[in-house]
Amino acid sequence: MRSLRSKLSNIITPLLKEGLSPAKLALTITLGISIGILPIVWGTTLLCALVAFVFRLNHAAIQGANYLSYPLQIALFLPFHLLGHRLFSTQPPLSGICLQSAFADPAATAATLAGSTLNAVGAWGLIVPPSAILIYYFLFIIIRKTNASRKIPDIPDK
Repeated sequence: MRSLRSKLSNIITPLLKEGLSPAKLALTITLGISIGILPIVWGTTLLCALVAFVFRLNHAAIQGANYLSYPLQIALFLPFHLLGHRLFSTQPPLSGICLQSAFADPAATAATLAGSTLNAVGAWGLIVPPSAILIYYFLFIIIRKTNASRKIPDIPDK
């Protein structure tokens, strides 16, 4: 636990000195992780860049959180698809047979994959926002404690 704290401290301290308030830094990391685990195989980098631009967040920090969450995205890819299928789908779940027939009928396979991905994103939308709120508050507390222990003055939000 102590090594995790020192690693987080080594990552967070330079960002605090760069001009991010603890609240903005916690929001940046939380959004990077939340977007990074989207069950889609494209676009999380672009979505993070767009969110960072719109909310005036640190691009490097949000992309770093996004890239660090890729193993989690891979681990949660199938569970989001299965949950999305259970909650929203009227079609059979994806299977190896469906993917093997991709070359025989590419249009039908694309439609099946698009529907399955949409269901998975719906499951992500039900689970991630409440989890992100908890992650935000957890990170905010850690960053404030790191801020206080390193004697870094708080920077007000702009």
